[in-house]
Amino acid sequence: MELSSDLSKLIGRFYSVFETGDMVVAREVISRDERLLLAGTDSGEFGRGPGEVLRVMEEQSKQFRTAGMALVPGDAEAYAEGNVGWIWDRPRFRMPDGSEIQVRVTAVCRREDGVWRIVHVHASTEPGHQ
Repeated sequence: MELSSDLSKLIGRFYSVFETGDMVVAREVISRDERLLLAGTDSGEFGRGPGEVLRVMEEQSKQFRTAGMALVPGDAEAYAEGNVGWIWDRPRFRMPDGSEIQVRVTAVCRREDGVWRIVHVHASTEPGHQ
């Protein structure tokens, strides 16, 4: 396994969707496979397959922008071996008052038609930050 700057960039693009609402980017970074899974920090933030995942991402993006929140990337570690990769990161949700909530993110990626895409992503808040 090797460090992958391509996957570090991929997770950054994924994060950007929540602040910008750019669903074109969302479609570019997630898998087209119906087995795609997204599990967010809230029980309602779950999607299976591209259609549901895009719906969840769009809804969460609207909530981020309405609330004036930011998603501050951490220092992602991203690795690849062949056509499979994985990412670990600790980004933060920055609230409008400047306070922050620590988040843990893991993602599994694979190369589809020569392009890295996320096939599974899970985010959870650190204990004590619900």
